[in-house]
Amino acid sequence: MIFRLTFQTNHLKLPMAYQTIVQGFVYRLLSTVPEYSAFLHDNGYTDSRQKHFKMFCFSRLQGKNHKYNKQIEFPYAVSLCLRTADPICSEILQHALVLHNEYQLCGQPIILKRIEQSELEIEEDCHQLKIQMISPMTVYTSTSDGKTHPYNPLDDKFPVLINENFQHKWESAVGSPAPGNIEIYALSVASRDKLVTKIKNIYVTAWGGTYLLKGSPDALKFLYHTGLGSKNSMGFGMFDIVK
Repeated sequence: MIFRLTFQTNHLKLPMAYQTIVQGFVYRLLSTVPEYSAFLHDNGYTDSRQKHFKMFCFSRLQGKNHKYNKQIEFPYAVSLCLRTADPICSEILQHALVLHNEYQLCGQPIILKRIEQSELEIEEDCHQLKIQMISPMTVYTSTSDGKTHPYNPLDDKFPVLINENFQHKWESAVGSPAPGNIEIYALSVASRDKLVTKIKNIYVTAWGGTYLLKGSPDALKFLYHTGLGSKNSMGFGMFDIVK
C-alpha cells in the first residue's frame, strides 16, 4: 500500500538529519496496535540468517523549504510518502490515519490535511523499470570489529549487495526463496547524489540518482513497497518510477 500524506505546518523546523524523527512518527501511528508496533520495532520479519526487516519505507520530506544553521524549515506545508508490503501494516496505518488529524513532529504541531492511498500495478510482462531515488539508498559490509564499509553505485559489489539484500528481505516476508535475482545499473549518478548523514551515532553513506532496475514483476512490485538496499525503515531506499 502507498500512502501520500500532506500536512499543514507553522514554520516546522527540523535538523537536517531528520530521518529518526519521521521514523518515530511512523511507529507512533503503528502504536494503535501495541503488539504489532513492538514486534516491528524490536525484531520485525526475520529470514533464515536472522536478518531483520520492517517491510516499510518512507520518502524524504517534500515541500517548499529553507535551509540554514544545519536546520530545514517547512513554512506552510510538508508531504511524506509511506509504503509497505505488509498488509497488516497497511491496515493499521489506514485505521490510525483517520483517528486524528493533529500530530506532532519534533515537538511541533502539524495538521493532516490530505491522505492519498493507492496500489502499484505492474504488467505481467514488465521486467525492468527506470527509477529515480526519492530517498537515497545505502549498502555496506561490516567487519568483525563492528566497522562498516559503504559502497557507491559504481563499485562492482554494489549491485551484488543490492541483490543479496533483496533475497534476504523477500525470504523474511514470504518465507520462501525470492523469484530470481534482481539487477541494478546506474544511469545517472553524480557527486551531488551522495549523502553522508549521522543516524543514531552512526555515519550512513547513501546515494540518489537514476537507475535501471531489472527483475520479475513480483520482485519489482515488492521493492517498490519496501525499498532498495538497507535501512529502509530509517528513510533510505525509496524510489519512483520514471515514465
